[in-house]
Amino acid sequence: MQLSGVGVLQRLGSGLVVLLLVGCSTLPVGTRPASAQQLQTEDRGQLLFEILVSELAIRRGELAVAAEGYLRATQRTDDPRVAERATQLAVYYQQWDAAESTAKRWLSLDPESLSAHETLGQIYLRQSDVEGAVSAFAEWVDASDEVGTTFLSINQVLQRDPDRELAFTVATELSKKYPEQPLAHVGRAQLALAVSERGDALEAANDALTLDSTLVEALLVKAQVQISQGQSPDALKTLQAAVTEQPDSLPLHLGYAQLLVESELYDRAVPVIERAGELSEGDATTWLRLGLLSLTARRDELATKYLSGVLKDDPYNERAHFYLGRIADRRRDFDAAIGHYDAVPQGEFFLSSQIRAAELTAESGRLNDAIERIRSLSPLAADSALKVQLVAAESRILQEAGRGQEAVDVLTAGLEKHPNDSDLLYARALISESLGNDDQFETDLTTLIEAEPNNAHALNALGYHLAVNNIRLDEAEELLLAANALEPDDAAIMDSLGWLRFRQGQLEEAKRLLQIAYVLYPDAEIAAHLGEVLWTMGDEAGARDVWEKALADSPDHKALNDVLNRFVEK
Repeated sequence: MQLSGVGVLQRLGSGLVVLLLVGCSTLPVGTRPASAQQLQTEDRGQLLFEILVSELAIRRGELAVAAEGYLRATQRTDDPRVAERATQLAVYYQQWDAAESTAKRWLSLDPESLSAHETLGQIYLRQSDVEGAVSAFAEWVDASDEVGTTFLSINQVLQRDPDRELAFTVATELSKKYPEQPLAHVGRAQLALAVSERGDALEAANDALTLDSTLVEALLVKAQVQISQGQSPDALKTLQAAVTEQPDSLPLHLGYAQLLVESELYDRAVPVIERAGELSEGDATTWLRLGLLSLTARRDELATKYLSGVLKDDPYNERAHFYLGRIADRRRDFDAAIGHYDAVPQGEFFLSSQIRAAELTAESGRLNDAIERIRSLSPLAADSALKVQLVAAESRILQEAGRGQEAVDVLTAGLEKHPNDSDLLYARALISESLGNDDQFETDLTTLIEAEPNNAHALNALGYHLAVNNIRLDEAEELLLAANALEPDDAAIMDSLGWLRFRQGQLEEAKRLLQIAYVLYPDAEIAAHLGEVLWTMGDEAGARDVWEKALADSPDHKALNDVLNRFVEK
């Protein structure tokens, strides 16, 4: 159970069967004196009234009213469902004192409810109450018949908590309280790794393995620590041996495959992924994970197998459709890609899927359909950030279709609704420059830099523009040095600074900077600049070598071909 707004709202939407609560008093009406019967009837009526009002408030979105109503209702009934619902509402409004009170009431009415134990522990976490959280989780462990399973759940709760240091402290205290429980040490190891306490993580993992040498969770977290310490061969060798010893362990195969993929050992990862697929018996959740691992391992065919398998069990799975769309997109199968993007339901991937589908529609030659598709999304964009994304996407589609001025017009209209938005200003500046409107370019970037003096990309764009045009080089130097200080390892900024030094006649420094930039990012434009510097310094052979290598990868690159025409093919 996650204490998130979305999760709580989904649960609130389920509703209670209110009529079942009418008879939830402790004793039947007929067993009491008339006065008691009358009092109980009044209590039941008031309870029903409180619940009905609260449920109607939820339907109207008035959750604060609903929370108050359910808080009162918990005092009138011993039904744990009322206390549970009151807790959910208090959590949503982050009314932690009330949430703690109602969660305790819920737990007292239903001591075997694992959700109640879990929720109470999470409430203490939200209040940064280490002692309370440890106590709540300990009660959960003590009430459980499956201690190992309970610790797995507790570890998941702690890993999801945004305050990692707090979660690590709680996990450490639990491992002290239950020294004979290996999964308690695993929890401590996982959180220690999350807060970069690698020594503690390794110690905790070894403590767990001392208690159970085959414990998959401990083997995996120990391997993660070893990899983070530069001991990948030893870690992966240990996991390979464990896989041999436990050939039917799905969690071990999944974890091993994950670490192989993260280590970019894709060929070794594939058979492990495939074995995990066999062990999973078609489980959609596992196949989704395997599909994403295959995708990262650059095995599109294998990824397609698993992601398509997910859709057989869950036809509306947003992640499966989104990534199948990405695969078809890469293959330039636009119809298939658009089909998958259109199948993505509203949620995390919806807007990006629809934007990409519009871009592919434009690439397919249906520009008007693409623009109409983008504009139809505007009512679905809930906030200004999403609306800005749509404006930027429409302008990008128009620019790529060769309709640069229309793209500028779209951005200008967008800026009227979202004044000085940095993304729209930056986009309009770049398109304006491509249209030869240097005044608009400089105005937009200057406005952006004034609003965001640490925007390295804006500083670089304006500085490079001045350097390329060989104007106001002192100003260009100030801008590019500031950008470089903000992003010292950015190849594009280093290329700009190198080109500025070339314009200033500082050839050795230009050569040094451009060589570093080219190593960081062997781009054709950087190659064009580096070659020109080398040629100017008299190293024509070196220049030709750089240009020829870049030309092999980017034969149609304009800047590269321009410099070749000026120097080599005179």
